[in-house]
Amino acid sequence: MHNESLQIQTVLYKMDHESLMRALDSLANTVRVDRECGAYFNRVTMVHGDASPSPSFTKDEVAAITAKYAPWFEYKYIYFNENTGTSRGHNRMFEECTSDYLIVQNPDIQYAPMFLQRMREPFDRTDVKVGLTEARQVPMEHPKEYDENTKITPWATGACFMTPSHVYKEVGGFDADLFFMYCDDVDLSWRIRLAGYELIYQPLAPVFHPKQLGSHGEWRPTSAEIFFSAEAELFMCYKFSFDKRLERLISDFKKREEPEFAKAAETFLERTRTGKLPPQLDPNHEVAEISDKGYAHCRYGL
Repeated sequence: MHNESLQIQTVLYKMDHESLMRALDSLANTVRVDRECGAYFNRVTMVHGDASPSPSFTKDEVAAITAKYAPWFEYKYIYFNENTGTSRGHNRMFEECTSDYLIVQNPDIQYAPMFLQRMREPFDRTDVKVGLTEARQVPMEHPKEYDENTKITPWATGACFMTPSHVYKEVGGFDADLFFMYCDDVDLSWRIRLAGYELIYQPLAPVFHPKQLGSHGEWRPTSAEIFFSAEAELFMCYKFSFDKRLERLISDFKKREEPEFAKAAETFLERTRTGKLPPQLDPNHEVAEISDKGYAHCRYGL
């Protein structure tokens, strides 16, 4: 039996109460199972960082949530009073983290009963130095690559992962200066690997992650999602030294019919002109890999 602590944190933005309460009920259940099995975490803290235009919960609602789940976990609610984006929101919540381990996740995640144990187990491995474990998403598994034997994966999604707090601190957390949303998780993954750690995908730690799909099963991005994903791809190419690809993307984005791509290109070029880009990393591409179909290799396309 371990004697460890865990902080779970998520950024809210206009989330409905029903989805949030289902997620909290699910967390209470997996904490209960972990304790009954005498496994890992003796203290669990759940933190909601709210980036919504107005608070998602009243003071009375926060008090009620705190009391309801007190037997299973401590609850904290932080209203940012601004739209921080995911990266800056997570970094702010981590500033007060005193736990041994950290889970970063989406707000509507629901867990399998043995989730906490399966996510924590790989950190005891002696064959590799593990810096992060990633949950499997259901009903639609994320289209990422991983070794079926070692479970080592080249990058992890921010939908739900666990990392020792000292690792998150060592690499400086998310790069909130570059990434408002999208690719912040891949950037973090590659910096963790550059620091000498491996990332482990955990198929035995599934979480339910609902996704909104079109009538033909395709992903339907919003205008904001198109812009921020395009901007993030440019930042990734720059930061991880894919200079030729970056030049091609900028040229391509300027010609696209969708205005979000031209806007993303201009945003990047403005940062270049004003010197607001960080030093480049991984010039020999020891960990970074960007394919023609996206910022990292996938088993199948969305």
